[in-house]
Amino acid sequence: CAGPGRGYGGLTDDWVNLRADDHAAPCAELARLLDVHDLLFTRPETTRPLTPGQLDWLRALLLRQGHAAALPAGPWDADTEAAAWALFGTENLEERWVPGGQVDPVALAYLQQRYGAES
Repeated sequence: CAGPGRGYGGLTDDWVNLRADDHAAPCAELARLLDVHDLLFTRPETTRPLTPGQLDWLRALLLRQGHAAALPAGPWDADTEAAAWALFGTENLEERWVPGGQVDPVALAYLQQRYGAES
């Protein structure tokens, strides 16, 4: 698929170029690759604030993953923002990053599936 400025960051015309010629199930693999592409290269359609439970879960994840040595409880703060940005970078979710304590529900669902949802 192609179109002017449709590629990553609007820098190329290739919207997506996926190949699975040598895979045992090429159609299923292309569907999986397209899902990964959508996760990593699509920007949020909606955002919302993190709930207090989600914020607690995220801070615990940031500490477990080594993105911060300590984080304060309470509302979103600059230290949590910096650590969360580092996590999003590690997970290649930069296109889905939303600053200021907002979250892209798609990115949050991915992180919860990957690392286990909050209680």
